[in-house]
Amino acid sequence: MQKATKTIIEPARELLVIYETDLCVVGGSCTGTFAALRAARLGLRVAIVEGQNCFGGVATNAMVNIWHSLYDTDGSNQIIAGLTEEAIDRLKKRKAVTVKDSQNQGHSPMYFILNTDELKIELDEMVTEGGVQPFLHTLFCAPYVKDGELAGIIVENKDGRGVIL
Repeated sequence: MQKATKTIIEPARELLVIYETDLCVVGGSCTGTFAALRAARLGLRVAIVEGQNCFGGVATNAMVNIWHSLYDTDGSNQIIAGLTEEAIDRLKKRKAVTVKDSQNQGHSPMYFILNTDELKIELDEMVTEGGVQPFLHTLFCAPYVKDGELAGIIVENKDGRGVIL
């Protein structure tokens, strides 16, 4: 590949404010989705920006269909709960998760095998029910800084470039 020797200057342009929110989560992995949901449940107006076509990150897009135990390694104390446990419980109602006991295999006491396509649907429903404003197929481009402070983010999707304040 030849090294670029020419440059151009992109002229400034006005950007449409596409949404105003208290909190914008960039990245719709399970962790990002759960963070957005928790903030919304605490009363914040929340948006979530995800470049892919669904929430869940590698759990859904890369079909990483095994989640670890909610308990410590000897199975005596539950150490994970919250939205992870809620998502598993919701998947159980869909018959979209299998609980596996692995005590005799040298692993934590149990783990979960997920139907990742059902997880996509469940995460969509959780986001909708939680009142989080989703932006799928949307890429983070740059921070929007006003008076030296972060005031929003510049994003781009099929509708073009815009700002979430």
